[in-house]
This record gives sequence, C-alpha cells and structure tokens, in this order.
Amino acid sequence: FEEGREYLKKRGINSKTIEDFQIGVVGSQVDGAVQFLSNAKAPLELARQIQVIRPSTKTSGDYDFFRERLMFPLIDVRGRVCGFGGRILPSIDSKPSDHKLPKYLNSAESDLFLKSKFLYGLYQAKRAIREEDAVILVEGYFDTIALHQYGIANTVAPCGTSLTEDHLKTLSRLAKTIIVFFDQDEAGIGATVKSMELGLKNGMLLYGIPFQGKLDPDEFLLADPVGNLAKLREWIAAAYPLLDFSIDRLFRESADDVEKRTQAIKQATLWLTAYTDPVGRAVRVDALVKKWRIPEAALGTLARPPAQQQQNRSQYNQHPGNTRGYSPQAPQNGAPYSQQASAPQLAQGSDNRSAPPRRRGPVPLFERELLQFFVKFEIYGAKFLESRKQLPEKDTVSDLFEDKEVQAWIFELGQDPAGFSKLKMAPEVVLQSSISQELRSVILEGLLQEPDPQDGVRLQALLKHGVHKAWARFSHKLKAQMADADARQDMEKFKELSQQFLDLQRKLKEFEDSYVSG
Repeated sequence: FEEGREYLKKRGINSKTIEDFQIGVVGSQVDGAVQFLSNAKAPLELARQIQVIRPSTKTSGDYDFFRERLMFPLIDVRGRVCGFGGRILPSIDSKPSDHKLPKYLNSAESDLFLKSKFLYGLYQAKRAIREEDAVILVEGYFDTIALHQYGIANTVAPCGTSLTEDHLKTLSRLAKTIIVFFDQDEAGIGATVKSMELGLKNGMLLYGIPFQGKLDPDEFLLADPVGNLAKLREWIAAAYPLLDFSIDRLFRESADDVEKRTQAIKQATLWLTAYTDPVGRAVRVDALVKKWRIPEAALGTLARPPAQQQQNRSQYNQHPGNTRGYSPQAPQNGAPYSQQASAPQLAQGSDNRSAPPRRRGPVPLFERELLQFFVKFEIYGAKFLESRKQLPEKDTVSDLFEDKEVQAWIFELGQDPAGFSKLKMAPEVVLQSSISQELRSVILEGLLQEPDPQDGVRLQALLKHGVHKAWARFSHKLKAQMADADARQDMEKFKELSQQFLDLQRKLKEFEDSYVSG
C-alpha cells in the first residue's frame, strides 16, 4: 500500500484528487476480494461475470483478478461504480519474468460496463463540460486525473478502446466542441487521425491543440505546473480543426517528393470528401488549390457535395413542390417568411414521391438526435415550426435534415393530415411505413425516451445548427450556379449570382455569430 501512495505522489497526484477519483491499491493476497465478498454474502457468480474474481484452475475455489495494482474505479455518469481498471505497481512491473503481466487491466464488459460507451472521468467532468461547452479527450487515467487536478475539469478518456461513435454521441449532447489531446507518440498521432476521421464520418469537426512535446499530458503538467498549465490553457483557447492541421501536416511532409505529394493530395481529397459541410469543404478546396498550386480539376468532383448526398438532393428536387426558387433572404430570428408553415406543410409536394434508396450507413449523429426530438411532435412540434420560418423560402422542416431517408419519411408523414397526430400514438402505428431497420430503431428509441429538463436547451442548439446547414447548402448551390454561368460565359447571370452570393455570405456570418452567442 505504501508503494502505491509513493507512486501516486511521484506522479503528482494529491490527496484530494485521490479522494475525488476514489483511487486505491490492492495488495498481493490471492483471495482477498473472494473472502470479502463471501463474508458479505455477495453473489460470487456476479463477481465472476464482471471479472473481479476468477475460477481457479488449480483448486475448486476462486482467486482475485486484480492483485498488486493501483485501482481506478470506473464510475458511470450517475456516480455508480460499474467496473475497475488496474495499473500494475512499478516494483512488480520491473521484476524479471517469463510471463510479463499487462500494465493495465480492466473489468470484463457487462451490462454495467461497455467500453464502447464508457468515458473515464465523465461523472466528475460533466458539469465543467456543460459550463465550458467543450470537452477535452485524453488517452488514459493519469492524463484525465492530472488535468482535473490542475483545474481543467472538462476532461475525459476512453477506457480500453479507441474513440467510438457512441462516445461521440454522448459528448456531442454535452458540448459543442470536442478537443483531442492524445499523446504525441506514433500511436497517439495515429489515434488522433482515426478520431478525426470518425468525426468526419459522423458529420462532426473535431479539434486539436498545437502540442508538440514528447511528454504525455500529465507529465507535461508535472514538469512545470505553473508555466505549462498557462501554455496548455492558451492552446485550448486556440484549438483548431484537426482536419486543417492534418492537411497542413501532409503538405509539410510531402514538400520535396512528387510521389509523396501525390499521395498527400489523394489523402486530403478523401478527408474533404467525407466532410459533409459544403461551405466548409468549398473553402478548404479553394485553400488547397492555392497553397498546393494544383488545378482544381485534379481534385475531381470534390468541390461538389459527395456523390450520394448530391444524388439524394437531386432526387428530392425532382418532386413537384420541392423545386427550389430561393432568394437569399437573411434568416431573421422570429421574422416570418411570406409562406407560413402549419403542421401539414412541414413537407410539401406530390404524394407520388419515390421510395428512398437502400440505406448504406447509419443516420448521422446530429440528425439522429434531432429526429428523436421530432418524433415527440406533441411536445416539441412548435419549436420545429418556428425554425421553419428561418429556413430559405420554400424549404420545409424536412430540410433541417440532409439524410435522404429521414427527409422521405417526414415528407410521407406530412402528406396525411393525420400524419403528425400519429406521432402521439403507439410506436407500432408510426413505424408501419416502409423504412430501413436503422431508421426504425432511431425513431423507436426517440419515441421511448423520457423527456429531460435539459431537452429544450439542447433542441434549440440542434435546430440552430440545422437551419445554418440549410443556408450553407443554399450557399453551395449558388456557388455551383455561378460556376455554371461562368462556364457558359453568361456574364450577366454570373454577376447577378455573385452579388447574391456575397449578400448571403454576409448574412450567413451574422447567423453564425448569433449561433455561437446563442
């Protein structure tokens, strides 16, 4: 036990932090936990299932799974211990052995503990995450604990796995900004890139900080607690998109080699193609063309939306009532457009809309959460109708979504005057329409979720984001029309569209400012 205390002291962990995270030490006794649980009349089978103890192969009894380790209780968001993590004590790790013990061990997965969903430190961090509207993602126990101890309490870490879609879903509900602060070794850099790619796949732009040191985050703080803490706070305040950093790194590393530059351009193209924000993509394509001095044609169709997204939008526009005759009006808060929307007008058009194509992937994270609010139309319908007033003219509430199948489902529901009242009825009635199992699961989950006191604030943020994305898509469409007019040498049309585009960019900037401040 003394060795454990000394090791924590060496790592700079004080007594308050030890208490906050309930860190402990387990000794060398083979069956200490077995005896404790037996004396407490606890069910040993459950202890075996969560791998606190294991059946012995040498005797008829059990033995302790964790021995001679620092112990980190895995505490869920409600404050309940759902498992344990153990770090081997240094004296044991340094002993010569034919069978080297793993440095870290975790409890087995169970109904209580799922690695793909669990985030270490979230229970202690959740208030700070909401207050900062940002979360810092690190790699391990000590990084999490150290940042908390030094006042950066909005810090969490995956546990025994890389970042997952479930982790992103949890964090996006709590904060607008996710900052990745992994170790700067080869494995950490690789994990950072994979996290960025997972974010892009789910419609999210993850952020990073300009940390170039060789030390782990906790070692960096311990080396100079005052000076390095100040540096770290500055870096966090200046966090930037990992997509931009990764493209810049490709540029630097391929500067003197033609083949490396070719591969770098291909990789940057893949990343940008995965980026679903058309305005953000277009800006980065322009920067890429200028900085790397390559013709835009070399990037193929990258300046346009991804093929599936473009196909979905073109199919959607083929239906009467959904052709777009936009005018670049500003999305003024509370200012109604000439056409007001009532519930049956949420999705306008003919009743012969074609069935959506077979789904090829999950509903994007943002749209999944927004849809789960939409299906509670009896509670939240008024907020969706109010947001419709801020969309481009002739857009409907279905345009808060980009997913083709989600749009089609909302459209179909809107053709039936009683459609939206069905959302008050039993789930099996709502789900009679022909939809994919993926969408069916999302809708059913939303219908069965209990309302939360924080839902109103979260929904408002999601709706603002949806409105902003709708205007961004319209901006991209204008840009495509400008390119077409330029190709046809229709200078009069090009000038007209250019002025509309500039007006819209100013109005989008105003909307972005209100989105950030709101």
